[in-house]
Order: sequence, then structure tokens, then C-alpha cells
Amino acid sequence: MHLPEHDHDRYYLGMITDEIELARHEEHLLGCLECVARAEESNQYVDVIRQAIIMGGYDLFASRSKPFNANRDECVNPRASRRALCNVGSL
Repeated sequence: MHLPEHDHDRYYLGMITDEIELARHEEHLLGCLECVARAEESNQYVDVIRQAIIMGGYDLFASRSKPFNANRDECVNPRASRRALCNVGSL
């Protein structure tokens, strides 16, 4: 049985605080190459999202449903945001 993707994200972000859960997660990664590969993909995804937030000028405290463009002081089209995420991933 493999670890869920959500747990890989939580681990990478340091959100697994329970010692037993943390030990179980790390022990599983030591013996499962497939989960290690999936965890690396998850880590890259998290890094791309972080980069997009920084480079895109998103205001994380503004409305959660509308991305914020700090340069133009207006909300941007979500489709454009998705395209921007793809561009950030290729950096």
C-alpha cells in the first residue's frame, strides 16, 4: 500500500507534527521507491505553486476565489493564471 499524495504534500510542507505519523511516513519512504518518486513529483508541484505565487504577485489575503495582480491592482483571468503556472514550471 502506498502513501496518499496529500500526505506527501503535508510531509514536504512540515505539516505532519505527530511523531508516530511522521515516523511511519519516513519509514515507508525508506522502503518504497514508488512513493519516493511520487513524493519528489509532489515536492516539485508545491515548489511551482510557491514560485507562481511569488512571481505572479498574488495577494494571499485577498478573496480566495480571485487571483490578484499586484502590478495592475486588479483581478486577472483564472485561465491566464493557469497559463502562468505552466510558464513558471518551465523556469
